[in-house]
Amino acid sequence: MSAVSQADDLTVDLSFFHELPAQLQAIGTAVVNAAAVQGRTEAVKLMRESVNLPETYIRDKLRIVKATRGGNPEAVIRAERRPVLLSRFASRQLVRAAKRAKGDPLRGIAKGRKQAGISVKVKRSGGRAKMPGAFFIPIRANKVEGGNGMALAVRTGTGRDDYEIKYGPSVDQMFQSVRDQVGPELLDQMLDAFLARLEKLA
Repeated sequence: MSAVSQADDLTVDLSFFHELPAQLQAIGTAVVNAAAVQGRTEAVKLMRESVNLPETYIRDKLRIVKATRGGNPEAVIRAERRPVLLSRFASRQLVRAAKRAKGDPLRGIAKGRKQAGISVKVKRSGGRAKMPGAFFIPIRANKVEGGNGMALAVRTGTGRDDYEIKYGPSVDQMFQSVRDQVGPELLDQMLDAFLARLEKLA
């Protein structure tokens, strides 16, 4: 029985339980799946300590593939590899006074003001980063992750469509920085839980 990092995932392996009687295999499967859920919870907590994203968002991007009795012997915590829109990191519209400006309700800019860039805060510690040339752009579902919201973009030329949407780190990259801290604890938790259930059978 092991909790090891493989590639970009955290794998909780119950192959050892397949050598046990059926009743104990069922216990092993339940213990490993519970450990995977606990591992995801711990990973989210560790990631939230460094990255400025909502807990619910991170949790939704960490998928658990459960172990099955007599089938798949592993439970896997798998993180989404797609980069996260930079606009998700507590982005704010910056403005400056402009007497004749009509404002922009879509971007929350009042009359008499015009956009002056965007600020973001990727890390929970430290200050906000200002991006004077950046702007918000509406995005459509099925085109860019997080559709029907706003993405942060910067100009790459003078044409209407000459812009680039900016991204921060992926949840997978964040997960890689904490997964080795989670694995050893999961192994201890699984052993304790398995032994506790065995005592109840005695």
